Amino acid sequence: MVDFKITMPPFSFFFSPYLFLVVSASKPICPARSILHCNCNDDFSMDYYDGKVQVDCSRAGSDEDIAVSLKNVSWPSTEIWQFKIYNNTRAVKLPVGILGDLTLQSVWISKTAVTRLDPSVILPSADRLVNFTLKDSRLEEFPFHITPRLRSLKNLWLRNNLLTSVPGLHSDSLEILDLEYNRIAAVEEDKWVTPNLRGLNIAATARLGGSLSSSSRQFKIYNNTRAVKLPVGILGDLTLQSVWISKTVVTRLDPSVILPSADRLVNFTLKDSQLEEFPFHITPRLRSLKNLWLRNNLLTSVPGLHSDSLEILDLEYNRIAAVEEDKWVTPNLRGLNIGHNPLSKFPSAVIRRLGKLQEFYCLGCNLGTSLAKGQLEFRTEVLKTVSLQDDSLSQIEPGALAGVRADTKVYLSRNNITILNENAFLPLLKNISRGDGLLYLEGRFRCLSPA
Repeated sequence: MVDFKITMPPFSFFFSPYLFLVVSASKPICPARSILHCNCNDDFSMDYYDGKVQVDCSRAGSDEDIAVSLKNVSWPSTEIWQFKIYNNTRAVKLPVGILGDLTLQSVWISKTAVTRLDPSVILPSADRLVNFTLKDSRLEEFPFHITPRLRSLKNLWLRNNLLTSVPGLHSDSLEILDLEYNRIAAVEEDKWVTPNLRGLNIAATARLGGSLSSSSRQFKIYNNTRAVKLPVGILGDLTLQSVWISKTVVTRLDPSVILPSADRLVNFTLKDSQLEEFPFHITPRLRSLKNLWLRNNLLTSVPGLHSDSLEILDLEYNRIAAVEEDKWVTPNLRGLNIGHNPLSKFPSAVIRRLGKLQEFYCLGCNLGTSLAKGQLEFRTEVLKTVSLQDDSLSQIEPGALAGVRADTKVYLSRNNITILNENAFLPLLKNISRGDGLLYLEGRFRCLSPA
């Protein structure tokens, strides 16, 4: 009896566009006497910002308290690192002159009742400001019109506010823009210039209306049940390296969303949604595409797929009954997951064509009770993993599982196999015994030798 427990996420993808960058400056010090409603810190430790001066006004009772506190002390230097307000629902506006003559590299405001930000808070720092965060608050409008003057601004986080629109944004320096969890219904297309933007997050906004013209790294929608299609022109001329859409009710994807990124798109994820069809016919034109995750949707079929660049294909948890085997050309595919689909016919011809396949997952694939001779024939010399768990198999015929290498791990657990046919299993065990491969089974078995 062999017992085992295994946890195997077949494919995983994580991209976080958020990077912190602070330009160094001469080190100032805090005022000699304490500030009435704020704290000045020059000896705290936070990541790699040790020794930078932070002014924290989280305990101030009002906007006026902040303004009076910062003006009524003598500053050895007006150049500080960060201005911070956290968990303060009393300051509702950041009005003209609230910071006096102070200039900043970073603004961090979170969990406040701030509704409006006067441009004068930022403009004195036009040459120094790198990071601006105002999140988890009640901001109704942001002075986007001043961004051309913020020559050092790289990161702008305005997530979880009450913004309803974004005008044509112009910033030559901006790299990260986060507008997630707002009420944005309109994005002005004209005059949008962000040539260095590499991270864009507009997830869980009310609706994306309009398009952006720039080169970006990732387009993301997460946990949004309002957008049901991604229609023609939704991204305009925006080109991407990554698309990440998850937990939505998207049913259809127009090819025009992807095609402008034909030479750049590397990762495409649309999962945990209601996608009924995907434009597989355009994959030959996506010359950089390496990873395609379409798991947990409503796809019912896959046509003959052609992609010279594709390396990972994840189709698990769909309703796929048919896979067209003719014209399937994916010479560099090394990971394939077709688990938990009601396949009416196993795509044996596709498997035989995958000369670089390393990992194959077909958990809950509706294989029937018997795996027949020639049904699963691998012609790859780098096969690492074969998973046929939860497939209700009770019999493996001789020659049904061919091409297993010395280092291959074969998972057959959680099936109904009780008899081990020597002609079927002995070739597997001989191959595996020459290397570090493993055969995973569980239960009690009876070996059947040929007569």
